[in-house]
Amino acid sequence: MMVSASVALLLSACSQPEGWTDQDRTDFVGNCTSSYILSFEATMGEMMSEVNKEKLDNMAASYCSCSFEAIKDKYDTPEEAFTRTTDELLMDAADCEPTDEQIDDLLIK
Repeated sequence: MMVSASVALLLSACSQPEGWTDQDRTDFVGNCTSSYILSFEATMGEMMSEVNKEKLDNMAASYCSCSFEAIKDKYDTPEEAFTRTTDELLMDAADCEPTDEQIDDLLIK
């Protein structure tokens, strides 16, 4: 959805040839979550006042954790994932995208 530009940047922080580490996961999920929220805020603009920030934080963290697992499952090392385009990595994590209902649920009612 909104994290495309940051996926390659996030993977560049995960550059150990021995495979994926707990630190890779922490770095990826943390950076991805921040980028997701910033992108969401930029997209929503003034309507952000109608968004439940706690739900947004939880949705972003869930999306990013799922994305990390999807990418890690497909590629043996961060280096291997880094050889892919951002679009390819987003396709790998497509099943992690929140549903329209989950996004609608972010609005304060």
